[in-house]
Amino acid sequence: MKRSEAIVDGGLYVRLSFDVDAERSHQGFQQDRANLAHFVNQLLLYDRVVLPSKDMSIVPILASWIGFDLLCELLEAEALSFARLPSILSYVGNGHGIVGIAVQPGKGRPFQWRQEAAFGSLERSIELQVFHGCPVISMAERERLCRLVRARTLPVEWEDKFFTDNIVTVSYADIGGDQTLFQFVRSHEPSDATAISLNRLTGLAPNQLRVSSLKPPQDGVDLVLRVAELNLELALGSILGNLDVAISEGANRILSGKLRRVGVSPAALEQFLNLLELNDLPDLGRVVAEGQYSFADLWELRQGGVATRFRQWLREAEAKDARDLERAYVASLGNRHAYSSLPLQTVRFALVTAWGVIEPISGTLAGVADFFLAQWLGGYSPKLFFDKVRALPR
Repeated sequence: MKRSEAIVDGGLYVRLSFDVDAERSHQGFQQDRANLAHFVNQLLLYDRVVLPSKDMSIVPILASWIGFDLLCELLEAEALSFARLPSILSYVGNGHGIVGIAVQPGKGRPFQWRQEAAFGSLERSIELQVFHGCPVISMAERERLCRLVRARTLPVEWEDKFFTDNIVTVSYADIGGDQTLFQFVRSHEPSDATAISLNRLTGLAPNQLRVSSLKPPQDGVDLVLRVAELNLELALGSILGNLDVAISEGANRILSGKLRRVGVSPAALEQFLNLLELNDLPDLGRVVAEGQYSFADLWELRQGGVATRFRQWLREAEAKDARDLERAYVASLGNRHAYSSLPLQTVRFALVTAWGVIEPISGTLAGVADFFLAQWLGGYSPKLFFDKVRALPR
């Protein structure tokens, strides 16, 4: 079965912050070299990397990492594209729970530019980010970059009911059906609480909200947001054309729980996900991030025939292929690198088995309400790359 040549990667989603200075938050993401290393490694694995965004602030960050010319080259080569989200995933106090936030300017209180970038039109968002985030390039270069980014950006839209059914309701069910995750939530609620309502957790005042973070969950609200983000990423993978997904470490447990709740047998569950590890891969992402190897050299290597063939092999990977893929990856990097001196990494991912391959399953999935399972029944069987930074509690 042919698999996707592209991956949607929420690990490179720049979180908007409502409780700290936005400028400092964006600078922190930009200055974290692990984010650049992650981006580089994904480019080596996939023909196209799709980055979700709300305010398009990832654009000037990418320009700062790799330079204007190379960013334009990536966009022209269709190695990079964006998905603009319709709202900001949030958890709101006073019983509102998981909410998608979209804001309008108040009467007599116009937006500041970052607010307009987040909640204004896509075109305006791109213009503002390029104008404020790329001050050293010329007007003609700004216009070129804006044009390329717009051409490579898909605005994502969905109805409120879709969000409620497939992000909110499903995420609460995922946590409620997982003993480890539910106990994590309970451990951060008052000890005398007789019942836990996942849409009314402590830690937020009635008029407060919280957005998702790349940090490990610190309490129940963080965990709810992380699981909701996981379901959002799975939905995006399907909506954007049945893409592979970079997802939280531990997501395989959530997916198995989805099947278990609709009555799938233990024998079929064992066939659902095939976990693979590629060990001791040269970590060129870290080398580029640390300045030991230029992004221009990396891009040239990545466009070569052997590297292109490796990405094709990975696209068609089967569960038995892990060792062959390791050898193919090293071969794709050529002979000019001193591999003994490069840092190494392990890449963990899962192959989701196609619906028609798993036997026996009766009519247990008929009328399933979970969006991912419904798409899986329709033929969506992505690879899931686990991001250990965003790990779920064990």
